[in-house]
Amino acid sequence: MISPETLSTVLRGVQVLDRDTLTGLGFFESKTGNPAFLQAEISVLAPSLSQALGKASPKDMATFYTVVLDVNRKRAVTSGGIFIDNQRRLHLTLANCRSTPSGGQDYTSAMELDTRDEPLLPVSQHRFRTAFQPDEAWIKSSQLEKRPSFPAYETAYGDPAKTIVIDLNRIPPPA
Repeated sequence: MISPETLSTVLRGVQVLDRDTLTGLGFFESKTGNPAFLQAEISVLAPSLSQALGKASPKDMATFYTVVLDVNRKRAVTSGGIFIDNQRRLHLTLANCRSTPSGGQDYTSAMELDTRDEPLLPVSQHRFRTAFQPDEAWIKSSQLEKRPSFPAYETAYGDPAKTIVIDLNRIPPPA
């Protein structure tokens, strides 16, 4: 079980960094991250995900899907999944972060996509990568001796840069 307060701390630490989709080599990739979740999203997601994870078995992933209107009055989707393994490591896959299903971003189609039934399906697959602060709680994929055998985890729809692993024992307690 993870408290809503601890989950709020975790969600505040999730960062997104724009990817270099032009060259694919990282020349134009952002060096600093932006918060993945708005405070309003954290206020809704933290208690709901905490409750879902409290009911989940070790084989269950809790998923989320939020929609806000962006500055152009288009739907912007933030979605993904989260689970906690038996070593108190939280695994978060952020499939979408304010992604616009009706196009306008790299590799999106001109038609409106509805991914509510598949929150792990990215609208813009290579638009961003994830990071986490504080860095000492973030377990980089190279440090993981074995990735969990979770069906959606391995594929993450082809983009491991959208999945982060967080050591919950290194998260500072809520104030």
